[in-house]
Amino acid sequence: MLKLTHLLCLLTCIQVASFNAKAQHLAELSFREQLFETRDQQKHDQLINAAIDKNISTQTIFEAQFLFSIDQANDTTLLTLLDEAKFTALEKKFSPIDSEIFTSLEELQATFYFIRAVDAFSKKNHTNFETYIKQAFWLAPSQAPILTTYIHKFQTRELIKHYKHPANFKLNLQESKDTLHWDTFVKNNKGCLIILYSPWDQQSVNAAPLIEKLSNHPSFHNQKIILHNIETAPEAQKENHSFKSLFDKNLNLTWTIENNTTSLLSLFKVRSLPTCVFFDDKNNIKHIGDIQDFIKQL
Repeated sequence: MLKLTHLLCLLTCIQVASFNAKAQHLAELSFREQLFETRDQQKHDQLINAAIDKNISTQTIFEAQFLFSIDQANDTTLLTLLDEAKFTALEKKFSPIDSEIFTSLEELQATFYFIRAVDAFSKKNHTNFETYIKQAFWLAPSQAPILTTYIHKFQTRELIKHYKHPANFKLNLQESKDTLHWDTFVKNNKGCLIILYSPWDQQSVNAAPLIEKLSNHPSFHNQKIILHNIETAPEAQKENHSFKSLFDKNLNLTWTIENNTTSLLSLFKVRSLPTCVFFDDKNNIKHIGDIQDFIKQL
């Protein structure tokens, strides 16, 4: 009877230990899930500190920090990961089995080159940026979408730096055969914001409230906003009337359209719509890109 009691006690202990082990495993899975999925900066920092206290692997912590920085498009946070000694240690200890995001050592190494490229970008080092971004592409072609974003940023910065608008630059007005003489227009209006759109593009349509917000911004009381339709096909004009009806007629907007002489799509190397291009009163480009990003700068 005593042996049976001991046996039952042993079985109970085993069951309790098994239950505790499962509970601990589930808690660890839940923690790792939060570590990789949280998008709040304060919460992320708290989880990283907790991961360090729990002796979570350096590889896992690095991956979580990298993903958070990319998701938030935060170069400052990303550059805090630039640590050559840590890179070397991570390479030596890398395990694809323990990785949440990398399937090979090459993908991890590509991340290091990518961070170096972002650092070169921030320092305006053209040569190093090209070298590092090419190496990242070579090691991990699957990361092309992330890498391409920074290549576009670099190309845009170079375009702004070296831009010279064509001589006798003119834009065609939508509602008449008249043309808008660019130099005079910009000078008289102390700068100008051009927003390139397509009436067939849903993102352009969705941006209408943002454009209205811009037109009412104090910064544009003395400046003009040009909405430039990139579609010249006759069948697009009916849709364009619908697009224009989204805006208050009292807004200070000028409407232009592409012409055969100067394509703004090519001139500004537009890759997505809508795109805004801001000129100061000296005809210098100060911004090319997303409308929301431009609003943040005001």
